[in-house]
Amino acid sequence: MPDQAAILKPDIVILDFGTNDILSTNKIDPNLEKQVNKAIAKFKAVNPDILVILTTTQDLYKGKTITACMPFRDLMDSIARKNDCLFWDWFDLAGGSRTIKTWNTEGYAQNDCIHLTKKGYQVKGQLLYESFMHT
Repeated sequence: MPDQAAILKPDIVILDFGTNDILSTNKIDPNLEKQVNKAIAKFKAVNPDILVILTTTQDLYKGKTITACMPFRDLMDSIARKNDCLFWDWFDLAGGSRTIKTWNTEGYAQNDCIHLTKKGYQVKGQLLYESFMHT
């Protein structure tokens, strides 16, 4: 990705860790912080003025609540603060614990209760846009 950033020269990059990083294991890999810091550093090496946004994930995997979501949320917030990045708390904005089930019932999340539907991603994108424009 940083190689593409050198060509595309984006002003903003969103690093959306979480779904594949903690949901299946319900734990935070001890190397995750180092990996996120490394990704941020690579983007900032390409463009020191780039705005990096870190996000969180929702908390269900195969119908089970993922307790690592809150420590993960705190880790992403901490990394963002240390690296002069923005932090967008999707977990909280989406409604908090187990609300992905409601998203599914309303047609915004797929039946796996991990991925959103097209309609759900449109809402998520709109919420990100509105959050960004009003901060």
